[in-house]
Amino acid sequence: MNKFVSNLDELDRVLSANGDLDPVIKTLVRTTRQLDGREKTELLDALNLRIAAFPLARVGQLALFAGYLVEMGADAHRFPSAVFDHLLAQLATIESQDDEAEFHEAYYLAERAAMACLSRSPALRRRLPQKPAILGKLIRYQDRYGFLGKMVQVLDDEDLIVIHLPTMRGFHCKLTGIADNFQLHILLVAAMAQLGIDGPAPLDSVIAAAGNGTSINDEIATSGWQLMNWSALRGASDHGSTGSVKSWIWNEGVPADIQCFEGTRVVLIEPSSIQRSWNAQRTFPHMPGALKELRLMSDGDVESLVAAMRSDTGAT
Repeated sequence: MNKFVSNLDELDRVLSANGDLDPVIKTLVRTTRQLDGREKTELLDALNLRIAAFPLARVGQLALFAGYLVEMGADAHRFPSAVFDHLLAQLATIESQDDEAEFHEAYYLAERAAMACLSRSPALRRRLPQKPAILGKLIRYQDRYGFLGKMVQVLDDEDLIVIHLPTMRGFHCKLTGIADNFQLHILLVAAMAQLGIDGPAPLDSVIAAAGNGTSINDEIATSGWQLMNWSALRGASDHGSTGSVKSWIWNEGVPADIQCFEGTRVVLIEPSSIQRSWNAQRTFPHMPGALKELRLMSDGDVESLVAAMRSDTGAT
């Protein structure tokens, strides 16, 4: 603490005087280079008190500095909780889906910092105290599928069933750290190839960009498959799906959007009339995504599950 206490005294003076934070934050950054991980974490604790004491418009730069500390080795679990309180307070100002209000620039600085923290800790993503309230305030499309919205919807160690309709083969897996369905789509195609369900896998570099390897900006994924919710089978014949656009799983969405059947999310896969391509770069480069514990289903289990979905008459 002694290494940066004078910097904090100066920070307090500038905050109270409504002065320019840039010089003192630059000094703190230089000081940080001399700190070990424990000391950087102590500095996070000190920042939490100050971020909580002022409006977000005043402390957005401090929030961003807290994210920098996490990137430089501070404990992500000690990231200032006040940052999430401020983000929630901003979301709470949105009155309806049609509200066109813009957030203050400081919101986006705090959001970037929060992403640095949450992308590095599945445990924190699961246990974030403000998470239920944030989810409840994501009433606009742009917020639900913005960076914070995507992050708080990430599913970690979530069961998933995947059924490849052309071959009536399926598998179980657990998905974790997957930010959106662009990323999921790549990993599902790779998993099918790994299990011998379908043809060649995407390029190794594409899988790495979507999974847990180096995320390179110019890697392009392509797919001729359509991902669908299980409700595509409701009322369908024994020879296919209804194929309704309403049942599609959109790449722009998130895995949390995928419908559950009897308590488990299900993805159906069949050929698409559209050849799609997209950038394979992960939305959050420091958050590895994976389909874990891949396990083929028996033919009988697949047939029974598909029959149950076709005959279902209840609500999704």
